[in-house]
Order: sequence, then C-alpha cells, then structure tokens
Amino acid sequence: MAMRCKWLWGSAAISAIAFGGMDQASAQEGAERSGGGDPVALDVITVTAQRTEESLQSVPIAVNAPSGELLRDTGVLDTRALAVLVPNLEVGYVNQSATLFLRGVGTQNTLPGVEPSVATYVDGVYFPSPAGALFFYNNIDRIEVLKGPQGTLFGRNATGGVIHVITKDPGSEPELSASVGYDSLETVEVNAYGSVPLTDRLATDVAVYFREQGEGYGINGNTGEDVMYVDTFSIRNKWVLDLDDTTATAIFNYTDTQTDLGAYRVPFEDTVLFAGETNDGFYTSFTNVDEPDADTDTFNGSLEVRHDFGGVEFVSITAYTDLDTEFIAIADGSSAAVVQLPVEVSTRTFTQEFQLIGRSDRLDWIVGAYYFNDETEADRFETILFDGGLTVADLTATQDTESIAGFGQLTYRLTDRLALTGGVRYTNDDRDFVGAQRDFIPPAGSIPNDLSTYPLTEVEDSTSEGKVTWRLAASYNFTGDVLGYVSWNRGFKSGQFTFNELGNPPIDSETLDAYEIGLKTELFNRRLRFNVAGFFYDYRDLQAQQVIGTTPVTVNAGDAEIFGLDIDFEALITEDLSLFGGLGLIDGEYVDFPDALGFVPNTPPAGIPGPPGAVPGSGNMPIVIDATGNSITSAPDVTLNVGAKYSKTTDIGDFDLTGVLNYRGKSFYNFNNSVSTGPFTIVNGSLDWTAPNGRFGLTFWAENIFDEEYVLRVESFGFGNFATPARPRTYGVRANVNL
Repeated sequence: MAMRCKWLWGSAAISAIAFGGMDQASAQEGAERSGGGDPVALDVITVTAQRTEESLQSVPIAVNAPSGELLRDTGVLDTRALAVLVPNLEVGYVNQSATLFLRGVGTQNTLPGVEPSVATYVDGVYFPSPAGALFFYNNIDRIEVLKGPQGTLFGRNATGGVIHVITKDPGSEPELSASVGYDSLETVEVNAYGSVPLTDRLATDVAVYFREQGEGYGINGNTGEDVMYVDTFSIRNKWVLDLDDTTATAIFNYTDTQTDLGAYRVPFEDTVLFAGETNDGFYTSFTNVDEPDADTDTFNGSLEVRHDFGGVEFVSITAYTDLDTEFIAIADGSSAAVVQLPVEVSTRTFTQEFQLIGRSDRLDWIVGAYYFNDETEADRFETILFDGGLTVADLTATQDTESIAGFGQLTYRLTDRLALTGGVRYTNDDRDFVGAQRDFIPPAGSIPNDLSTYPLTEVEDSTSEGKVTWRLAASYNFTGDVLGYVSWNRGFKSGQFTFNELGNPPIDSETLDAYEIGLKTELFNRRLRFNVAGFFYDYRDLQAQQVIGTTPVTVNAGDAEIFGLDIDFEALITEDLSLFGGLGLIDGEYVDFPDALGFVPNTPPAGIPGPPGAVPGSGNMPIVIDATGNSITSAPDVTLNVGAKYSKTTDIGDFDLTGVLNYRGKSFYNFNNSVSTGPFTIVNGSLDWTAPNGRFGLTFWAENIFDEEYVLRVESFGFGNFATPARPRTYGVRANVNL
C-alpha cells in the first residue's frame, strides 16, 4: 500500500509540470548521441570520462557507454543486470547492496563503514555506500563504465573503476512519456517522465519509477510460501537554469527499495545446513528469521553550477545524501534459526567539488579541489541460540570520515597526431571511530528491556592517511578514425575500521598500479566501431572479506597480479540491422597471501564438532591456507556478450527486435578456490512496436529465455556456502505512450 501511495504522489507531480506545456508537445530524445548526418553511420557517443564532454573514440581510457535505449531493449533495468552489456564486470548482491567487481577489482564486504573499490556516481555525485550503488534505472540517458583506476579525476575509492549514471535533462520542448508493464511474476511496473520549459531559460522535469512484485521466484522451504522479491519506488526532480554564460542544475532524488533477497539465500551445491537441510531445489531457501525484509531509503540533493569565463570554465558540484537501510546481515540459513543478525545503518554524506577547465588548440587542462564528509552509524543486535542457550551481542558504532583532495590533469598535443597526458591527485583521509558492545547471556533465555546493567566494552580510535595518485598517458592518432594509447594509472582505497570487530586496528590502504595499451577504431565510413585494450594490474595490500565464525571482516589480502583483455564493438550492417557486443578475459592470482582463511565442508571424521544441536557434518570447517598462486575471487575468466537489433518501418508502425546473449565463465568465491560458479549463458530479448504517429506502442520482452539457473553471489562461512539465485525465465509486456 505504501508503494502505491508513493506512485500516486509521483504521478501527480509529473502531470502538474508536464501538461502545462503540452500545447507545444513533441517528444525528443535526450541521449548524448549524434548520427553526424549520415543515415548509415554509427552514432557519435559523447562521454564525460575526463570530466569534460568528448567523443568516446578520442578518450584514451577503456569505457563502455550503453545508452538508455539499449539498456531498456536488452532488459538491463537495474545495477544487477548491467554486467549483461559490460565485459569484465561482475555485479553481485549481498545484504541489500551491490558488490561491484571490475576487471577483478572490487569489494565483497557490504557492511557499515565499507566503501566499494568501484565507485558509483550519479550525475557527477559520488555515492559511498554499497547500498546506494544498487538501484533501478529511472529514465536515464546513459551509463559510462570507466575501467581501471580513476584516481586522478574521480579520486575517491575508484581503484577498480567508475560506474557513472547520467540521467535525462529537461529539454527546450515539452515532453511526456509513460509506460505500464506486467510480467510473469505478477510484477506491476510503471515508468513516467515529464519535462516542460517554464521560460526560455528555466526548465524542469520529473521522473518516476515504480515496481511492485506480486509473486516471488523462490520458495520458503519451511512454510511453502513464495519468497525472493524486489519492490521499489523512485522519484527525481531536475531543474536547469540557463543564463547564457552560467548554467545551474539542481537535482532532488528519493528512492525506497524493499526486498527479501538478502535474507532468503539458498544452500549452495552440497552444503548441509545446521538442521540437516540440503539443496532441495535451486530456488528453495530454509532461512527462518523474524524480519526477512530489507528496506533502504535514499534521499539525494545536488546543485551543479557552471560558468564560462571565456576560455576557462568554472564548475561547482555540491551534494548531500541521506541513506537509511535495515537488513539481515547474516544468518545460519536453516529452519533452526540459531543466529539472527539484524543491522540498521544510517549514512550522511556531504561533498563539495570545484573545478577549473581550460581548452586551447594544443592544451586541455583541469584543476580542482574535493571535500568529502561522511558519518556512518550502525546498530547490530546479534542473537545466537544453541540448545536453548541464548547469547546476545549488542553493538553500536560510528565512523566519521573527512577527506580533502586537490587534483590536476593536462593533455598537450605535441603534434596533430601525438598527445601526452599527465595528472596527479593528493588525497588526505581522516577517520574517527567510536564503538560500544555488550556480550551477555540473559537469564531464562529472554532478552530484558533494560540492557544497561550488562558490562559495556567501548572503543575509540582514529587514523589519518595521505596518498598521491597519478595518471600518465600517451595517445596517437594513426588516422582520423584510429587512436592508439598507452597509460599508467595509480589508484588507492584508504584504510578503514571494521565495525564487526571492535578493538582491531584499521586495515591498511590498498594500491593498484594499472598498465594499459589500447586501440580505438571506427572503420568502413563509421559503420564499424571496434575497441580493444590489454591491461596488467599490480595490486598491493588488496582489501578483501574474511568470515571469522559468523562475522565478516575486512582484511588486507596480500598482493595480486591481474592480466586481461577488453574488447567491445558495434557494427551497422544495414540501415535496419546493427550488431553489438564485447569480450572480457581475466587471469588473476594472489602472488603473496600466506595466511588466508578458507572453508571446507565439515565432513566427519576430518571435520570438527559442530555447534550444540547441529546435525553432525553440517556447515563448514575453517582452515588457514597459503593462497599464493590461487585465483582471485569474483573474476570470471571469460565474459562475452553479443547482441543484435533489427528495425523495420511498415504501414502499421515501426518494429524493433533486439536480442543479447551473455556468457560468463568460471568465477571463484573463496580464497582456497573450493567454491565457484559458471560457466553459464543467459539470453534476453524484446520486440517493440510503435504506432505510425509515434505516440503509442507495445513492448514484449523476455529475460533469461532459456531458464538458466545461475546465482548473483556465493558466500562461504561457518554455517555453509550460501547463494542468492538470479531470476528464472521471466517475460512480460509494456504499454508505452509518448505525447
């Protein structure tokens, strides 16, 4: 009911602004793509990978930039599905948060205080929380995936790369579009966008996305009820003021997402649960918790001001984000319900960035300063019930982070063909940590209302660290359509405190040196775009998750080396038929990780006695191993996507048929390489019809057409190996209107 009320509120807002100018109505496309006047040439793709607008093919960085239209056509509607279109990207799902790994670099731990190694930006604003990185795409223009360290221009915790979501801007003409959909999981989906110019200088828009899933795709093995659902509501309002030399853009966004996916994990492969349950169907979960639903509320407001001084542009980006989330962090996953660990997290983030950007015939430059202030508070209440004996661990903690950075980058064109780029950034991070914990056994197995009588352990600590990161690159235009480049980038992610283990010192920062050689080409009169990049990563003190008992903590997992290849292409075969795709290859291993913690099945007689009341042989046994030489985790050795789109205009309207195949190779999920997934292949497709007047249409779509059983993530800890299954075959229809 709450979701429906929010949707009605959003619909009213759209109607209020859109119908005011519908007498001039004409829908227009907002994507940063241009056909260049040639009807049989590929569109020119504009990106902001270097914080200024440039052609994708002129940027000496490996970038994937799928448009909003391609994302819709291929069924990529949220963060979890983005890997379908981006080689060497893995997106997992843990505790109502996204775990992003790009070229094998990422962060599995999603607990409070942890910032991802792959940074998420929306309209130039950094989102530090893993929960903030997981959302449905609400009327966006495009996504830019920047691969490799972006420590100079994006800075904060972009060791693995950046995922930058760019939303639609209100245009100079009124626009109103909407769609209503229904699918095989009884999901009602509503998407609406309205834009209107209020004057010749001021325009505004409202974008609304609503999703309510009526039927879960999993089964609760204890009750027989369906589980595994995601509901969401999002509303965004953008204002653009254009005063000739000055442009101001204000954005306000609210998102509420509810799901039980983090709680209802399934036993993976041969895992035996605490009460003896085993894998009884790919989508069957035996989790028994009081509050399975996770709820994340996010509010974000930002103001971007740009002023052209004539040859030099000044940019200011001010943003505030307020994120609250509640979820079950970890559980035994069985009907016995011996462990429950609900967590409440509040994150308040303020950022301020200033930039000066200059361009001339030979020299492009940018200098800037960045301020980041984040306060994360967490409350964790763990209960453990073994053979009727109740143990409680009540923990609260706060981490305050303040970061200041200065940066600069310049590109100098020595000749019309050869350009050199150099950039540097200095970042100083200060973190203050305060935590308190009560561990106790309450009388009579019940939890009293007043906990103040139990002993309290308090911890205070702080850390400060400064780091220099840089970028060096050389690019050469062999022809106007062929660009080659080499680069060396250093990125780092600062150290942090572990919320789950009070009293431990902060972990060290991780550092990544990336060496890359690439080639960007447009051939056959711009009918074929083919880009390739090879890379080598020297990864030092990488931060990774280990689970001690039932407690996930972040540790420095030694050093690793990663070799890889990225290929992406787009081809216009005829005016009606286009192909697109990409290939990613990764070979990564730990080169120095002597004291890694792994898990093996707790099988007698080699196993250890389980917790009181556990079925003998259930769960996992922890082992300490030398992981040197083992493969890094969350890095499929092969990722491949191949797609096609066929468009045809007829007397009864326009038809677009789109399909994409995504193949993912083997990927490991623990340090001893005993748990892995893949290979698997999924296929998505859609058929779109638009009426001759362009105002009405229907879309028929299907995801995972061949009903492949695959998972979003696997976790190993003392109670066993657990997976979050992805959706089975799902199909539906959308009705579209453009006025």
